[in-house]
Amino acid sequence: MSIDNYEAEQERKYPLGPDIVEECQAVAALPLVDPDTWLPLFEPHDFGRANQPLLVEQYQLSQDELRNWAERAIKLRKSIAERAKEHEINRGDGT
Repeated sequence: MSIDNYEAEQERKYPLGPDIVEECQAVAALPLVDPDTWLPLFEPHDFGRANQPLLVEQYQLSQDELRNWAERAIKLRKSIAERAKEHEINRGDGT
């Protein structure tokens, strides 16, 4: 990545898509609600009391799973490096 032409103070503005504009307008048009009377649809504290706490051990990968994911990551990185090298050779700059 080259930062030769980088201008720290440069501002870039991109127009919002019509779908995002519509969502922002819909949120702005919502009626105000008194926070003291508002009842959330999901209360995390109630959920925590009603269910067992989540434990890290429940989501920990076994050594075999870790090895499999590591092998997949190595293959993917090699593939990306090979494609990048091919792209550089095809461009002719060799860098």
